[in-house]
Order: sequence, then structure tokens, then C-alpha cells
Amino acid sequence: MTKFSSPSKGGRPKNPTSTDPSEANAGDERPFSEIRKNLNGLLRLVTLHRWAFLLPFSFVSCIAFILSLYYPRSYRAMTTFERRNDPVMVNLPMEGGLASFKYFKATMERDITSLPCMRTVVDNLGMTKDLERDKEGKFTNLASKQRDSMARSLGSRITASSVKRGIGIDLVKIVYNGPDPSIGRKLVDEVRRTYCALTMEWLLADLTKQRTYFQHEEKTARENLKKAQRAEMLMRLQNPHADPINPGMVTLRLAQLEMERRELLLRKREYVADLAMLQQTLATLNDDYDIEANANTNEGTGDGAQSFDPWAIHIERLLATMDDKIKESMSQRGLTEQHPDVKAMFAERAQIVQAGANGPPRDFQPQAVELPGASPESGMTTREVYWERNRILVRVSAQESRIKDIQISLGTNDLAIKQMEHAKSELMRTEELYSDRLAVLSRAQAEVKKIVDVLVTIDPAIKAVRENRLLQFSKNTRPSGSYLPVAPRAQVIVLLALLAGLITGTIFVVLAEIFDNVFRSSSQVAKTLGLTMLESIDEIVTTDDRRRLFVRRMVVSPLIVTGCLGLTVLSGSMAYLSLERPADYQRIAKIPHAVMNLFTEAQSTDSGG
Repeated sequence: MTKFSSPSKGGRPKNPTSTDPSEANAGDERPFSEIRKNLNGLLRLVTLHRWAFLLPFSFVSCIAFILSLYYPRSYRAMTTFERRNDPVMVNLPMEGGLASFKYFKATMERDITSLPCMRTVVDNLGMTKDLERDKEGKFTNLASKQRDSMARSLGSRITASSVKRGIGIDLVKIVYNGPDPSIGRKLVDEVRRTYCALTMEWLLADLTKQRTYFQHEEKTARENLKKAQRAEMLMRLQNPHADPINPGMVTLRLAQLEMERRELLLRKREYVADLAMLQQTLATLNDDYDIEANANTNEGTGDGAQSFDPWAIHIERLLATMDDKIKESMSQRGLTEQHPDVKAMFAERAQIVQAGANGPPRDFQPQAVELPGASPESGMTTREVYWERNRILVRVSAQESRIKDIQISLGTNDLAIKQMEHAKSELMRTEELYSDRLAVLSRAQAEVKKIVDVLVTIDPAIKAVRENRLLQFSKNTRPSGSYLPVAPRAQVIVLLALLAGLITGTIFVVLAEIFDNVFRSSSQVAKTLGLTMLESIDEIVTTDDRRRLFVRRMVVSPLIVTGCLGLTVLSGSMAYLSLERPADYQRIAKIPHAVMNLFTEAQSTDSGG
């Protein structure tokens, strides 16, 4: 005969022969039958080990709710403003080079949370008024470190972002996430105001620095350009026939020079032939007439050699022409000798007479008069023969001068041809060198132009900054923030605490079942012993046992359950109120302190009395 533990001890059903629900549904083939069996088994375990589940569940849930009261709260405050950019900011130079305003916008968050900006913010908020200062009013080393620490701490809790809303218009958002709900609005508003002020100062300082930098770069670039121009000019002087744009000009110029040489040779042959003819004519005149004898005869006749002087004949012709002009003016125009024009003509005639007395100049070339029939048969006089000989001598001299000029031109042409042939042989090397010099010159010119264009952009930008036109900030919304924390959320805390309690209770139920050695049915006894059960009887319960069981079920168990659930609900309510209704939570949290103060005051009063 097997003895089973009483229901009060093991929580077993009163009838040990009752059929197990899982055994009764063994043949159930309805859908989800296995799931139902598992759920029934789980509920049976929880029912059997209800205290192993309830106590850990309540304890862990209460601990989780209480710990959540000390979890750091995070509050949020936000403000927005618009930033309007001047069109000149499109090509704003940055850090010694060219960049668009996108680069400046990319550093916005870094600028807002930078240490200089946050230092100004904590100073303006009065957070550093109690820090130690020296006699000059400056912060001591320790105070400076404390100030920097506060600035970095606040800067780490601020985020900034911008959204493009149009051409040259950005919407900037500044958000604070931190544990202090009272400072959020003031902080984001002060950060906005400080950032706007410091941005203009930074821009002016950066642009001034950039202008100085580019002015120095312009000076260097112009010096390089001057060197490149000198090198290019020297290259042109040393290689006048090199042309990197049209290398075939050397061959074309060589062909032109050769054609010019052929033309010069042809003209030279023509001039030599003409000279030979003139010399032959002159020799014939010298043979046919004795010019010197005739000249002596003329001296005896009174004509004189002076009459055959070319300079005298030239002066006589000028005087005759001037006399005719004076007569014509006085006869036809009716002018007198006192008229200014007539006086001018007489003065010019006097100058001609004076020139005739001074003698012919060195560059005077006599011009002979063409006389018909310059031969003995034509009956020419000695004077006519003299003038014909002089005319031929002048032509001979002129022809010799032409031949001499042609000879000089041929020498120059030969020298040019040699230079062009040398330039043609050195064409490849010269062209490469010339191209390199031109490339250096082109780069130097482009560099100067680029720097000048940048300076042209910087100067209007500096002027716009000083006139507050380069960047315009407008407050879009007032700072907003709530005294309710944004993290953690009340729902998340409640769910996590209850989940932790459920997991802990489940673990304890599993452990209780593993270490439980109580038999729950006769079939378990038979299976364990390997024997067939013939008969079984219940535990014999006395009146005292019934009384203890009644007190336990009706008094102790409800009190324990009510206490556990009450503590869980109370701690959960406090955790919920601390997140969703902080003011009510603060009032409730002050009640124990107020009671303790009243109790302390009462004891003090009693002891004093």
C-alpha cells in the first residue's frame, strides 16, 4: 500500500485516482492538440508550484521597478532657425583653396558644438559665475578646466542638422538631449544666438586671412609669370624661326627665301646688262668727242666752264621758276610787293641765291637733260655732248649702286637661308623646348587668373560680412521642450520589469519541478517501482489539519498574494508616474520625508517638554 502526501503539503488533487488531463486527451486528434497539451502541462506546473512562481515574480518585478527610478532620464529641447546665404557665398574660398558653401555647411555641427562656442554659451548662461578668478578677473587654471569640462559636457548633448529649403536657404535644427529638464530651452536658444554671432566673426576672420594668403600667392604667381615670360621671350630671340603652333612655317619660309634669291639673281643679271650697255655708250662718246678740248675752247668764247656746272644750272632753273611764280602772282592776282605771300616768295628766292653761293651739298646728284641726236651726225654742240655724258655717268653710278644693293641683299638672303636650314635641322628639339616654355607660361597665366578671380570674390564677401548681408539668420520657431522625459519610455520600463519577473518565476518553477520528489499519482508510483498498484488510500486528515489548512488557504495565502501583488503594483505605479507625471511623483515621494520630519519634530517637542 502506497501513501501519498496530503494536498496541503504537495498541492496534489484530493482524488489520487483522478485521470490526468494530458492522459485523457492522449487520443485527441484535433488541430493544435499538441500545443494544447503543452499549455495544459505548463499551467499545471505553475499551479502546482504557484509559490515558486509568485514570490520570485513579485520580487524581481519590484526590484526592476525600483531600479528604473534611478535610471537616468533624458529630456529634449529644440529650436530652429533659417539661414539665408548671399550668392557670393557660392565660390567662397576655404583653407587656401576654392570650395563651395557646401563645405562650410558641412562643418556647421562641429562649429555649433565646438569648444569656443560652448564656452561662450556657459558664460552667457551664468554657469561660470561661481568659478574662481584671479585679480585681473580671469579664470584660474582649475576654473578654466572646470569651464571646459562643462562646455564639453553640454556640447556632447547637442546635435545640429540642416535641411535645404530653397536656393540659398537652409533650415537649421538644434536639439538638446540631456538629464536636466530646466536648462534645455535656455540652452538651445543661447546656442543659436551664440552660433549666429560667432559665425559672422569666424567668417570675417577667415576671409581676411584668406585675402592675405591669396595676396601673397598672387605676388608669387606674378613673379613666376614674369620669369616664364622672360624665358619665353629669350626662347623667341634665340629661335626666331620656331613656331609651336605652325611648325611647317620653317619650310614655307625657306621656300620663300629661295624664291627671293632667284629673283635677286635675275635682277642682278638685268642690272649688269644695263650697266654694260651704259659703259659702252659712254666709251663711244669719249671716243667721238674731246670733251676737255671743247671745254677749253668754250672758255675762250666766253661761255665758261661755269655754264656747264650742274649745280649752277640747277640754281638757275630754281631762280627762273621762282621769278615766273612771282610775276604770275603779281600779274594775275594783283598782289603787290608788300603782300605776305609775295614777301614769302622773295624770301624763298633769297634762300635759293644763298644756297647757290654756298655750293652743292654732298648728296647732290645732277640730272642731265635729254638731248636729241647725241651723235656727231646730229650736229650736237659741245654743251649738249657734255650734258649727255653727265647723264650717262649718273645712270652708270645709279646702276652700280643697284648692283651693290642686290649683292648685299643676296648676302643677307644667303645668311637667312643658312639660318632657316639650321632651324629646320633643329626643328624637333626647338619645338619641344618651345612648347615646354609656352606650357609653363600658360600655367603661370592661368594661376594668376585663378588667384585674381578668387580675390575678386573675397573682397565682396568681406564687404557683405561687414554689412551683415553675407549670412542672414532668422528665428523660425521659439525653443520648445517638455518636462516629460523622452527616454526611457514608461511602457518599455513596465514591459521589461514584468518580463524580468516572468522569466525569473518561470526559471524557479522549472527548478522546483526538477528537484520535486513527490509522487502525484498512482501511475507515477507504479512506473517508478515497476509493480502493479492493487489499491491506494488517501492521507488521513484530522480536525487540526483541516483547521490549519483552512487558515492557510483563507488567511495566510491571500495576505501573501495581496502583499506581493500590492508591492508590484505600487512599485510599478511609482515607476510609471516618475516618467509620465513627474510632478505627482515628486509630491508622493515627499510624503515619507514629511512624515519623518513630523515624527522627528514630535519627538523633539516631547523631549523638550
